[in-house]
Amino acid sequence: MNFSLIDKLIHSRGGILATIISTDGHTYKKTGAKAFFEAGEVTPCHGNLGALCADQEIVRRGAEVLASGKPLRVTIDLSKETDIHFGHGTYCGGSMELLIEPVGEPQRGVYRQLRDHLKTGASCRLAHDVQTGDIAIAKIDTVGSQTTFVEDIPGLTPLFIFGATPLARAIVTQVAEMDFMLHVIDWRSYYLDFFRNLNYVTVRESVSEFDRNSMTLILSHSFERDLEMLSLALRGRCRYIGLLSSKKRRDKMFDELENKGISRADTGRIHSPVGMDIGSRTDPEIAVSIVAELIKWKNAS
Repeated sequence: MNFSLIDKLIHSRGGILATIISTDGHTYKKTGAKAFFEAGEVTPCHGNLGALCADQEIVRRGAEVLASGKPLRVTIDLSKETDIHFGHGTYCGGSMELLIEPVGEPQRGVYRQLRDHLKTGASCRLAHDVQTGDIAIAKIDTVGSQTTFVEDIPGLTPLFIFGATPLARAIVTQVAEMDFMLHVIDWRSYYLDFFRNLNYVTVRESVSEFDRNSMTLILSHSFERDLEMLSLALRGRCRYIGLLSSKKRRDKMFDELENKGISRADTGRIHSPVGMDIGSRTDPEIAVSIVAELIKWKNAS
């Protein structure tokens, strides 16, 4: 669960949240996927479960949830060959069990707590009472009731972007709905103004250290300041370090880092040129290539 979804839930006018709690056979989305429908809407305003026909059933059963204030467990069969374009018939070959829950002020209060908790970087569990609709952040030893669905909420991966550039804006826009905890760093305070308005981004004018779980992108174009950030990221053993640079500039940086006592084996961990090679030219295209590489490394480790 990411900050983008949590903020949608917190600031909504109410609605229903559908979560896949189990699947059988092939389904487009897997266990844990979510879709949030604001009251009165027939399509999700955040997330999706893979098929418009599923949306139709969620909205239909969601009306019952909103009327009663109680959650429902619903099974949607996607394997039927009939009614391909409307109804259930996507012919995907599987079925999925959903928990459809009301989202009102009691739930919004818990999601506020969850947002604060995730900002610490820690994982947690969210306990859903499938009879009453109550939810709570739970310790492992406080759950297990037969009426409780327990959802593991992993900690978000810290992503530090150094350099509040137009490319950084494009990257942040793309990763907004992904499981990252975003930090944008720039010593030029006025460059951070765009990011201050994004409640899922923490802005900083400096940083003194990174930890091993962090992923870093270094994009500022300032040779000395990028060099300083590279040194911090390497010494912090960041799990991913990406540098936007020409080959000549990168090699000069590597020489400088070696003079600071950082080995070539360590500088070999830096991804430069950063991003996957898809022939990118514009900032949006370059952002796609970088975000693809970030996802690959985050999910592989």
